[in-house]
Amino acid sequence: GGGAGFLSHACLEGCPSILEVYLTLWEQTQSFVHSPLARIAMQRKLRRALGYLRGYAKIYALGRPRLALHQGRYAWLQGRTEQARQSLEQCLHLAEQLGMPYEQALAHQWLGKIAKQQARGTRGWEDVDWQRHLKTAQALFMQVRATWEAQQLAQLLDENNSSSG
Repeated sequence: GGGAGFLSHACLEGCPSILEVYLTLWEQTQSFVHSPLARIAMQRKLRRALGYLRGYAKIYALGRPRLALHQGRYAWLQGRTEQARQSLEQCLHLAEQLGMPYEQALAHQWLGKIAKQQARGTRGWEDVDWQRHLKTAQALFMQVRATWEAQQLAQLLDENNSSSG
């Protein structure tokens, strides 16, 4: 019976890690991958990995925030911004309920990134709530000693401060 706990923990880290790789790859290659076949193959892999995580999240509550997070990122990459925001808000809510500060930070990070991208080009976009999301994420990352993630956000926030002056 002791193997089941290990397997569940392995999936909690393994499935999201695979999804993270696929989502990041898609995000970075979206603009210059012109082959529809390559895009379809990537989407198929993403959907399969999301399916594994969905199955895990049905059994283990701890998988639900990460599932909502990756569903949100997937929706965002497909241009479904409102659905993305809803999934990320759900991730935040579930992570708060379950006391998972790292997942809370991830939700704030992506809510901030989406809000920042949407606000870009609008008047007075510097003071839109994307900064609040990113600062909250940064504080949560520091709280759980995720210093690399906190530094990435510091760079994002600095970019804005240097460009607004």
